[in-house]
Amino acid sequence: MRVAHHLTSPNILDYIEISEDYSILELKASQDMVGKNLRELDIRARFGCNVMAIKHGTKMDISPYADAPLSEDDVLVIVGEKSDLTKLELAYPKSQLLEKKHRDKQHKYIIEGIHLVQEALTAGADLECVAFDLEQGVPSELAHLAGGESAEWIGVSPAVIAKCTDTKTPQPVFAVARKPKSAAGLDALMSRESSLVIILDGVQDPGNVGTIIRSADAAGADGVILGRGSADLYNPKTIRSTMGSLFHLPVVEGDLMEILPEAKRSGVRVISTSLQAQDTCYSYDFRQGSCWLLVGNEAKGVSEQAQQLVDDALIIPMRGQAESLNVAMASTLMLFEAMRQRHFA
Repeated sequence: MRVAHHLTSPNILDYIEISEDYSILELKASQDMVGKNLRELDIRARFGCNVMAIKHGTKMDISPYADAPLSEDDVLVIVGEKSDLTKLELAYPKSQLLEKKHRDKQHKYIIEGIHLVQEALTAGADLECVAFDLEQGVPSELAHLAGGESAEWIGVSPAVIAKCTDTKTPQPVFAVARKPKSAAGLDALMSRESSLVIILDGVQDPGNVGTIIRSADAAGADGVILGRGSADLYNPKTIRSTMGSLFHLPVVEGDLMEILPEAKRSGVRVISTSLQAQDTCYSYDFRQGSCWLLVGNEAKGVSEQAQQLVDDALIIPMRGQAESLNVAMASTLMLFEAMRQRHFA
């Protein structure tokens, strides 16, 4: 229970149930509380809870002075009915892990929904905890996976789930996962013979990034590389768009100006699309060793720096009047043509 409430806000240090209806909450003074006193905060009137003590470091003040300003390290010990404490929790912003800067700092991210949590558990993703709606219980689809030693399973209130998820109508379960180390995944891709990899250079839409990862998984690609400037892999929208494929193949984030030269030295051919290309994706031989497909930004395409590292440029022939294809669609077409040649020709 303590973990779940800490996820709602890192300022919530502890949560102790003392009866069926009442609990004690330890709340570290937030920036907007510092300098204010208990009279100004008026927690009893606003939330129906009582501040029973204030911790100042190792000291406990059990009769806090109502006009004394709070300092940055103060911790409020608050008692109240669970419903009232929930109101207090909801006064805080959404979980920090919904923001990229905090995901990067903590090296963790949130997985939302039954299907994605099931995919993560089945794939053996490094999960810290799985939180489910206490009123509904563990979803039946996850019952056979619950109780393992790989993650802590926690029943939480719907309010906690709402604070820790990105969707307007959240599903009754989410998980907190630890990010894998990119270096290990990149080393595996570099050492694999006849690898098929797709590289994203500044693809900014989370839906496009997630769809490309899903297509790479479906086509049996060996991995995906996200260059700088691309949408965050752990953005909730990106994760949802992968439909679980995120957990099926290596997805690496890194600097393409470091990754691509190293890959080329190991024998990789970097392939991209161009309207000026002479060869089509259907005439090109994708069976010649390791082929890494490079796609670029939705509006600007592949950057000039990355373009200089391209070995082969291809065009996707079109019969209709459309100017171009969406980057996710073009990526899917190239991946599936490579798959067709390698496995179905």
